[in-house]
Amino acid sequence: MIIALQIILGLAFGSFLNVLTIRYQPEMGMKSFLRARGRSACRHCKRTLAWFELIPVASFLMLRGKCRTCKQNISLQYPLIEILTAVLAVTLPFAFSGAALALWYAASLVFITLSVIDIKWHIIPDEANILIMVLGIGYAVIQNIENSFGLVRGSFLGHYALIFGFRENVWSNHIFGSVVAALLFGVVILLTRGRGMGLGDFKLAATAGLLVGWPDILLALMIAFILGSVVGLAMIATRKKSLKSALPFGPFIVIGMYIVIFWGKYILDGYFLIVNSIV
Repeated sequence: MIIALQIILGLAFGSFLNVLTIRYQPEMGMKSFLRARGRSACRHCKRTLAWFELIPVASFLMLRGKCRTCKQNISLQYPLIEILTAVLAVTLPFAFSGAALALWYAASLVFITLSVIDIKWHIIPDEANILIMVLGIGYAVIQNIENSFGLVRGSFLGHYALIFGFRENVWSNHIFGSVVAALLFGVVILLTRGRGMGLGDFKLAATAGLLVGWPDILLALMIAFILGSVVGLAMIATRKKSLKSALPFGPFIVIGMYIVIFWGKYILDGYFLIVNSIV
C-alpha cells in the first residue's frame, strides 16, 4: 500500500515537472514557469487535452504515443520523467528518512528539472542552483540535528570516507566539498577557455558539492566525467556529435551523485577488492 502511494505521488510530481520543463523558455527564465498555470494542450495541434489524456504514463500507453486528434508523436519525455520520479519516490526511502527524505525528494525534483532544461537548451538556470544551495545548507543542518549517519556522519561511502580526510564536523565536509568541486571545474574552464565547461556546470558542481559534501562529491564528479566521456565518444563515433559540439554536462553530474548515494560504498568495495587482489 505504501509503495503504491509512493508511485502515485512520484507520477504526479513527474507530470508536473513535465509541464514546467516543456513550457520553459530561456529568454524568460524561471518566469516561464508561471505559464504552467494554463490548461495542457497538444504541442502540435494546440487542442486542449481531456482529463483522460493527462494520466501519467497510462495516457501515453493508451494513446500509443500519439495525439488523439492530429496523430503527431507525443514526446517520450512525458513517460520517462514520470517513471523516473516514481522510481525515486520508491527508492529514496532506502537512503534517507524523516526530514532528510523530504529534502532529498525536493532536491531530486530540482535536479530532474535542471537536467531536462540543460539537455534541451544547454543552460542551467541560476535559480535552480540557488535552490540546491539552500537545500544543501538545510541538509547539513538536518545532519547536525539527527546525527543519522553514525560514526562517519554525512557520507555515503561508509568507512572509506576516512581515507579521503573526512572530518566529523558536518559543516567542514559540506563546505570543503563545494570548494573542491568549484576549484576542479574552475581549472577545467580556465584550461579550455570556457569551451570545456560552462558557468552553469561550475555553479551546479559547487552547489552539488555543498549538498553531498566531501568526499562523496569527488567520486560523483569522477563518475560524471567518465560517463560524459563515454557518451560523448559514442555520439562522435555514431556521427551524432562532432568534437566541437556541446554536450550538456549537468545531467552527468546529477547521475554521478545518485550513483554515489545508492552504490558509492559498493563501488569502493569492488575497487579495493580488485586493487588488493593485484597487490
